[in-house]
Amino acid sequence: MSPLHRSLEQQLQQQTLLMQAISELEPRSIEIKLNNEGEFKALVEQVLSKQGMTLEQMQQMVEMQLQQAPVSDELAQAIRDFTQGLGLLTVSASLPAGQTMTEINQQIFTLMGQPNELAEFINLKAKGE
Repeated sequence: MSPLHRSLEQQLQQQTLLMQAISELEPRSIEIKLNNEGEFKALVEQVLSKQGMTLEQMQQMVEMQLQQAPVSDELAQAIRDFTQGLGLLTVSASLPAGQTMTEINQQIFTLMGQPNELAEFINLKAKGE
């Protein structure tokens, strides 16, 4: 066996072990927080003006997209509130205990197209201001 072939085989074995380890992880929670500390609204308006849009047009566009987006009612309302106030957006999820990433992914796949049920499964909490 050539050194190159052996090296590729070792890399493949390492990748396989890594994928197995990841599939057995039991993730717990995640939180994302955007907090405006004073300059965010001005920055958003500046970026929008470069694109030829007003803040009101952006808010209308977000509203139209939310009507078609597969997101839970709570997340949609938080996004609406955030685009109105541009102050704070927090999103958190707590995944079910005792389930591996593979099991969670399977459950998420079966709940696709059911955003409120999916949000309940992952204990999704969202707030916007």
